[in-house]
Amino acid sequence: MDEARRVSIEALERIREEVAEKKTRHRKPKCEKVERGEGAALLDDVRAFLSCFIAHPSDHALVAHVLWMAHTHLVKAWESTPRIAFLSPEPASGKTRSMEVTELLVPNSVAAMNVTPAYLFRKTGNEGEPPTILFDEIDTVFGPKAKEHEEIRALLNSGHRRGAVAGRCVVRGKIVETEEISSYAPSPWPGLVGCRIRSYRAA
Repeated sequence: MDEARRVSIEALERIREEVAEKKTRHRKPKCEKVERGEGAALLDDVRAFLSCFIAHPSDHALVAHVLWMAHTHLVKAWESTPRIAFLSPEPASGKTRSMEVTELLVPNSVAAMNVTPAYLFRKTGNEGEPPTILFDEIDTVFGPKAKEHEEIRALLNSGHRRGAVAGRCVVRGKIVETEEISSYAPSPWPGLVGCRIRSYRAA
């Protein structure tokens, strides 16, 4: 009788341990609280880092650059992602260097130097965090001689708004199916001052 009772107690303890382990496994992790001073110190460090490599036209432009990069890390929390423009009056004014430094500090960066529309659509449509699309010269997309980039322009124009999608037909065997690809992604736009950037508001 004592032996049977001992076995029952041991079995009960094992069940309790298993239940406790399952509760621990499925418990939502607690988000670590970031103190206000820590966040400000991080942004100050980013500001100092940018100042080592980029000559911004004003302190306001530097702050805007820092805050824009910070917003890319929380892009899924916003309803819209603003475009930030890096415009210069002449070539070789530091736009490429600005993109090189920005690439180091934004999540899921995609250097769109020589890419096809299909490649960009697949990148933005992947599940998970949206990519940050970096162009070296936005003139090649929005300039007067960039008629062949209509699909990329449409992607960039619509991609500022969360929920924006591009519709495509996909052939699987003998079946043609439709699919919607998300175009939501942050993107900085470097270009010359004379470039007519037809934004989503003017498109």
